[in-house]
Amino acid sequence: MTRQPAPESNLVLPPLAEGEPLLSVRNLSVVYHTKRGEVKAVQDVSFDLMQGEVLGLAGESGCGKTTVANAVLRLLRYPAEIAGGQVLFHGLDITTLSEDQLRDFRWKHMSIVFQSAMNALNPVLTVGNQIADAILAHTDMTKEQARARSVELLEIVGIDPARITSYPHQLSGGMRQRVVIAVAMALNPQLIVLDEPTTALDVVVQKQIMDEIRRLKESYNFSILFISHDLSLMVEFSDRVGIMYAGQLIEMARSQDIFRGPRHPYTQRLMDSFPTVSGPRSQLRGIPGSPPDLVTPPGGCRFHPRCDVALDGLCQQVVPVFTEYGPNHWAACHLLDAKDEVPNG
Repeated sequence: MTRQPAPESNLVLPPLAEGEPLLSVRNLSVVYHTKRGEVKAVQDVSFDLMQGEVLGLAGESGCGKTTVANAVLRLLRYPAEIAGGQVLFHGLDITTLSEDQLRDFRWKHMSIVFQSAMNALNPVLTVGNQIADAILAHTDMTKEQARARSVELLEIVGIDPARITSYPHQLSGGMRQRVVIAVAMALNPQLIVLDEPTTALDVVVQKQIMDEIRRLKESYNFSILFISHDLSLMVEFSDRVGIMYAGQLIEMARSQDIFRGPRHPYTQRLMDSFPTVSGPRSQLRGIPGSPPDLVTPPGGCRFHPRCDVALDGLCQQVVPVFTEYGPNHWAACHLLDAKDEVPNG
């Protein structure tokens, strides 16, 4: 896809051609500058997200999921830096936008629901003021119009409009999360990034929040980039799922294909670590070891030090290529080149 230069004045997005991805990330790399050296937090990550689609990114803590989300919205600040790649929205490269253009882009076209709603909300401002602030910062609405829109948004996410004068500490965890979702929906963006939207919520409230997000998506037809470490929730909610490990995308497929037949050993071990609600009982298996130091990541496949089916020599020395091994099922594993499928150990 050809990079298009950023507009000189107010941001105008090119029309989306039929079949063109809404969001296209190409060879995205992000580093963190530290005293120990550069932390290669994200390396050569590429994926497409279609209009109306829910795309999930899953993996262990520290695998680069949130860094990808922040890079897509250009929210990274020093010591983080986008070291390479493109983030194309409607074919426009977001990495080329000026700060003024970014201010025009964010919330109008793409917004984010940050993890941990209590930390995302300002404790000394009412929820109504916080919703209105987002509207006033990105539109020419009057304060009265912004307040009216805030009331409407609270109703949309299922909160009594009388709560507009409440402070975050006066709301439950689920209500705070709904307020953050309301802020993200304030200007009807085409894409909403959900970064661990149910963190610290109990399972009952978690289901309520995810059901609410699903209802809102069906009503307002926005796309979602869903970030989570919970692969079982990811498979249930997403159309397609990408698995990240140590800053790299190592598998991507339709959610049901990931659930029924994960190809990469790391994905298989992740699936083995979650209990099933129905079907035969099986012993849960964890993944031995821990993710690598990304200042000095291992050579070859980054998962090989923890992989019980690694090929001697090849996996330690050669980086596997992200390859399509089935219909819309991509993975990066030498074992898939050596045999038809990865053994489950």
